[in-house]
Amino acid sequence: PVMLPVSFDIQALNRAAVDLAYSRTTTLSANLIEWAAKAQADERLILALDGALTGAPDPTACIDYLAGYGSSSGRDVLAGLMAGIFSKV
Repeated sequence: PVMLPVSFDIQALNRAAVDLAYSRTTTLSANLIEWAAKAQADERLILALDGALTGAPDPTACIDYLAGYGSSSGRDVLAGLMAGIFSKV
């Protein structure tokens, strides 16, 4: 695992990520990133991440949760989750 310096400022990192998001992506995506920086997310996103990492709920149910999320946002989130998970495997 990566060890962060003791003086590492997670709030500053979060602010920088949010500021960058608002200049580089859609307002909706930036809003989701802003809430994630505050440790908040839509229940479907949390359930999908839990399912992807632990198998509970069932991964098929997670796909169904995300399929109903926006017109393409759910599929985008699913692709991002899988890319993030598989990049660590």
